[in-house]
Formats: sequence, structure tokens, C-alpha cells
Amino acid sequence: MYYSLTFGGSKNTWTNWKLIAKAPPMVTQPEPKKNMVEIPGRTSGPIDLSSAVFGHLTYPRITGSWEFVCKETSLTTRFDTYEAVRKWLHGRTTTVATEDDPDHYFKGLFTVGEPKSKENAVEITIKYDLEPVRYNKDGTEDTNWRNR
Repeated sequence: MYYSLTFGGSKNTWTNWKLIAKAPPMVTQPEPKKNMVEIPGRTSGPIDLSSAVFGHLTYPRITGSWEFVCKETSLTTRFDTYEAVRKWLHGRTTTVATEDDPDHYFKGLFTVGEPKSKENAVEITIKYDLEPVRYNKDGTEDTNWRNR
């Protein structure tokens, strides 16, 4: 089974580009931001002020990357595939949905790393910088995804 991602609701890493994920692509939950303050004389430890301003926890953006392999028959075709991915995705802010969870998506900025030529293949890395929010298909925020 080839695990894939769909960008912008229209470009799929397997269907459109025949990219094979080196591992199932996942988006991990962000760790809550913390702002710990020591209060002199307080014996039970520091206080977390991170939710004081907004009334709820806040989260940093989610960053990471996914690695894919392109095993097209010719070197020219492999680099043409890389160029197609780069031209469509590099520096673009759009959505991404995983094959394992097509009812949800994330929004963010995507970049494409330099291709790495391997024997009979080219490795392509797609980097992401995502909002710390998972959206339902209808565009509403999925409040069950992370703890509030």
C-alpha cells in the first residue's frame, strides 16, 4: 500500500506524481506552550501562566517533513517529477490531508527540499509549517484533536 497526501484538495502524492512515502505520513500533535513563573515563597512549585491571557492553552506551529521516493524509469522522468512537485508546492500555503484521515486537513506553508539522487530513484523531501489546528472537512476546527 502506498500512503499518500493530498494538497489543496487536488494534488495527490501517489495519484499525480507516483511518489512513494518512505514512512506513513503523519502530523503530530503540538506540545502546549508553557510560561512557567517561580513565585517567591510558593512551596508547590512554579505557576504556568500560558493560559492566563487567552483563557486556554496555546500551541506552537507544527513543523516537520515527509520523505518520498520517485522510482520512475528514467532519470529525466524522475527529475521532471521533482520539478512538477516543486513548481506546484514549493513556497505555497495550502491544505494537506493524509490518506489515513481524509475527513480532516491541516493548513500551512510547504517547501520542497533539493532532490537526492539514489540508484534508480530520487528522494524528495516535503517540509511543512502548519497551523496547530486540525480542521474537519466542513472547515470547522476539530476540537477533539488535542486537549484544550
